[in-house]
Amino acid sequence: MSPEELLIDLIEKKAELAEKRARLYAMEEITKVRLQAIEDMKAIQLQHIEELKAVRLKSNQDTCQLLENQLDIINLATRLCRRQVGTSRVKPVWNPATGELWYAGNLIKKFAKPAPNQRFLLDCFRRLRFRNPVPNPWLEPACITSDVLETLKNTVDGLNEDHITPNLLRFGWQGDGMKAYWQAIASDILPSEPG
Repeated sequence: MSPEELLIDLIEKKAELAEKRARLYAMEEITKVRLQAIEDMKAIQLQHIEELKAVRLKSNQDTCQLLENQLDIINLATRLCRRQVGTSRVKPVWNPATGELWYAGNLIKKFAKPAPNQRFLLDCFRRLRFRNPVPNPWLEPACITSDVLETLKNTVDGLNEDHITPNLLRFGWQGDGMKAYWQAIASDILPSEPG
């Protein structure tokens, strides 16, 4: 073999070797990716196995309680999304001119009909800056009748009906109809307990 032929043969072998190295490197990279994927799948499978073991160890009652707690968290998160952001205690806003009751940036009720008792009670709350509770505005110190107490109860029932944005605000009465209160339904925006 001539020196030229040897040189050509050497160059071809070197090129062949470089090509084999490149394929080997590519295969090595693919193998690394596959190994990582296998490790990830193994970790996920182990996590699932641990979760299944934990679920099997819990009684049905514990599982039900866990699901109820998750549902409560979802409901609270929904209410939080509706809530107006602010640092001050959120209170209802009653606008007698428009007949609108607002809470946490949400329209709760808009009066299309007169509803004088409901408006009167909301006016009382407004005058007292939605303090909790407020005395029954139909009471006179010397005169406590069942009609006066029934008026408050019926008025509160009416205020809790036909909410445009439900599940944010409700009204109640206490002390056998001696006082009225309002209460946020979402726990993160509750005013101080009535009473």
